[in-house]
Formats: sequence, structure tokens, C-alpha cells
Amino acid sequence: MYRKEQCLSLLDDFEQNEVENEDNDDVGPARQLNWHKKRKSVLQMQQKKIYDEECLKIDNSEKYTLNKQLFESISKSLNEAETKEEIDDIDAKC
Repeated sequence: MYRKEQCLSLLDDFEQNEVENEDNDDVGPARQLNWHKKRKSVLQMQQKKIYDEECLKIDNSEKYTLNKQLFESISKSLNEAETKEEIDDIDAKC
């Protein structure tokens, strides 16, 4: 599901911040927090896109209900995720 070309801006921001803050150790946690928020946001957008695409393909109401429950579960987990590990776990399960 992960496509590098869809989130190049995230990679550019991360590399740029790395170069700018190379000698400054104080901003490490703040930068990591910002990176995780962006990653979390990208995962949420990807899941919404996947959900929308799947809904268009579904012709059975039971499948639609299950798909909706799955999407809501993933969305709830992403909203509650606070740490890098939690986000990694959710991404691995998707």
C-alpha cells in the first residue's frame, strides 16, 4: 500500500530538517513528533482512499457493512495512536 511517490513531500521535509538540525540535539523529539503526526495524517488519507475505492466495488450490503466497520476501526486506532510504535503497529496490520 505504501508508495514513495505519493508522499515525497514527507521525505523531503524529513531530509531537509535533518540537514538543518544536524548539530542541534534539542529539536530531536520535536522533529520526531512532527514526523509522526505527518505519517499518521498520510495513513489516514490512504485508508480513506482505500475505503472509498472499495465502496465503489461492493455490490453486497453485508460486505459494505463489514468494510465500513473495518475502516472505522482503523480510523479510531489511528486517532488514538500517540507513539511511533503504535503508528507502526497500525500500519503493519493494514
